[in-house]
Order: sequence, then C-alpha cells, then structure tokens
Amino acid sequence: MKSSPRPVVDVLRLPGFRNLVAARFLALIGNGTAPVALAFGVMAAGGSGADIGIVVAARGFALLPGLLLGGALADRFSRTAVMAWSDAVAGLSAAFTAYLFGSGGADTWSLAAAQAVNGAAASFFLPASKSVVPMVVPPAQRQAANSLMSLSMQFGVVLGSAGAGITVANLGAGWAMSVNALTFFASAVLVSRMRLPPVAATGESVLRSIRTGWREFSSHRWVLVVVVQFMVIMSAFHATLNVLGPLAAERHLGGPASWGFVLAANSTGYILGGLVALRVRARYPLRVAVLMTLLFAAPGVCLALATGHTWIVAAGTLVNGVGATVFTVLWDTLLQQRIPPRYLSRVASYDALGSLAAVPVGTAAAGLLSEAVPLNTALWACSAVILVSGLVTLCFRDVRNLTGADEQAAPT
Repeated sequence: MKSSPRPVVDVLRLPGFRNLVAARFLALIGNGTAPVALAFGVMAAGGSGADIGIVVAARGFALLPGLLLGGALADRFSRTAVMAWSDAVAGLSAAFTAYLFGSGGADTWSLAAAQAVNGAAASFFLPASKSVVPMVVPPAQRQAANSLMSLSMQFGVVLGSAGAGITVANLGAGWAMSVNALTFFASAVLVSRMRLPPVAATGESVLRSIRTGWREFSSHRWVLVVVVQFMVIMSAFHATLNVLGPLAAERHLGGPASWGFVLAANSTGYILGGLVALRVRARYPLRVAVLMTLLFAAPGVCLALATGHTWIVAAGTLVNGVGATVFTVLWDTLLQQRIPPRYLSRVASYDALGSLAAVPVGTAAAGLLSEAVPLNTALWACSAVILVSGLVTLCFRDVRNLTGADEQAAPT
C-alpha cells in the first residue's frame, strides 16, 4: 500500500464527477432520513411494529425486480436521463409520503405503495450510476473517485439519520419526508446537468439486451464467483446484524441503546474505510477485496465471544465497516476497468441482484435458527458461512491472480 494524494485532487476538478458525487451525497441524506421518519411516522399514525416492517420492506421488494430492466435501459438510453427521472420519481414518492403524514391520512398500505415506487425508482438509478464513473473519470483516477463517492454517501447517510431524529422530534415525520423529497429533486437537477457521451444504439429489444447482459456477466468467471460469494455473505451478515445481533443486545448488552452504539460504530467504519481505500494500491486488487470480505464475520464473532462487552462488539462492527468499504471501492473499480462500457450497467444490475437476492432468505432463516439452537451457536454458524465462502472464493485462480488495469480503460 502507498499513498497517492494527487488523483484525489485531480478527480475533484472534473465537473462531471463533482456533479455526481454531490448528487449522491444529497440523495443519501434522503435515504438516511427516510427510515427514521417512516418508523416514527407509522407509530404516530397508530401503526405497530408489523406495520413498520410492511412499509420498510415494500421498498426492498420493489427494488429487486426492476434491477435488470434498469440495467438494460441504462445501456440503451441516456444515463443522465435515466438517473434524473429516477430521482424525480423518488422525490415525488417522498413528497406524497410527507403529504400523507401531514394530512393525517397515512395508513400502512398507502405508505407501502409510496415506498414501493421509491424502490422501483432506485432499481433504475443504481445500474445507471454504476456505469457513469468511467465516463467522467480517467482510468488512473477511478479508485480515488470510488473512494470519494463512498465517503460522500456515508456522510450523507449519517447526516440524514441524525437530522431526521431532530426533525421528527421537533416538527414531525411529514417535515422530515419533505426534506427527503427535496434532496432527491436536488439530485435530479445535478445529474441532469452532467454531459456524458451518447450511448451507441444496438437495435436490440429490451429482453434481448437483458440476455446479452447475462452473457457478458457470466463470461467473466471472477465476476460470477465473487457475486455468488457475496450473495452468501449478505444472507449471513444481514441475519447477524438485523436479527441475531438485536437478540444478543437485548439479552446481554443492555438493549437498544447499546445496539445503537454498535451500529454507530459500523457507520464510522464505513467512513474510515473510504479513507483507507484512498491509500490502497495492490497488484492483485481482487485478492485484497476478497480478503476484506472475511471481516464481515467480525460482528458475529465478537457477539459470540464478548457477552456483556458492548465496546468489543462495536469494535467488530467498526472493522466490518472498514472492510466493506474497501471491498466495494476495489470491486467497483475493477468492474469499471474490466467490463466494456456498453455492458457495464447490465453487469452492475446482475451484480446488485445477486448480492441482494438472498438477504430476505437469510433474515428469515436466522429467526428460525435462533429458536432451534442457542444464540451463540447461530452466531458462530453465520460467521463460519462468511469465512468459508471467502476462503473458497480465494481458491479460484481467476480471483487470486486478477491484476488491476489502471494503465488502460476497459475495451469498448
């Protein structure tokens, strides 16, 4: 590893990248605001914990089906238009939610419908945004660009979460969701002002474009292997953080306040990871990235070992946050370097779909597992799944020996 500050300075001079990083910062403020506002808004409207679950889950269920279509459209049409319209629709869904809270007409299903629209909009934005960085940033500066993107997004989430608590407590959930809407509208303006090269027309139908994207995605064994690994990791990690962790906190760490401290440490780790990623220079970046995924086991291991010691668990989630961000930066940079630009949105959509598809399965299985075996056994099992999947992935030569490609862009 070595420090290379010059690309950081240079990348911030690129107007297209400045617009993109500012847009993501603003949108992530909104994403940090929404969960707090929704939870307390639902409760203020007389809803239960089950109602909160329905409203929050609606976004995730709507996100997954649209990813492949979003990737295909982003590789066919103007990516700035796809992102701007996605942000505008997300802003309208947030504004409608604010209206429901403010008017007293909020009910579970109308709120869930608004969140489903928000998730569908995100499914179009995500693949398009993944393919924009190589269009506005030269190859040698992409790792710095991805690191700065990660930092801005994490700061946005932290700022949004903190601001939402204050806004909801003093003004109500409706005002907090109004802020959420404004951040999306501002993001839409910023991305619409980006000037990107036109997308070459292929003449393919949308369905054929999706199939072509699958062929490109599956033709790179290192991509396929790591996405399958990450599918396994995400199911076990979210089982730990969303189900088993809160159970352990309730039984051994003192309850919600302690768990809030643990999650704050995780957010801090994500920010620190962005700073670390700025300094990483590896001959075999995918090898380093996969080693970072082993740190996803840290929260589960610390929860199993450190009964009653909140600070040890917090250290585990902080380490996980650092590893997660370094992995993401190196992974995104490799995709931008190695995947031809005309396929990048579609490959990114399969990547996102694979990474997220098993999360609900893992979360549901964790609940059943926690009732069938002792909690520590469940925590060790999830941690073992993460560690074994990482070690198995490193057995593939394509993963171990893939080099960086800073000196040249991906072929077109």
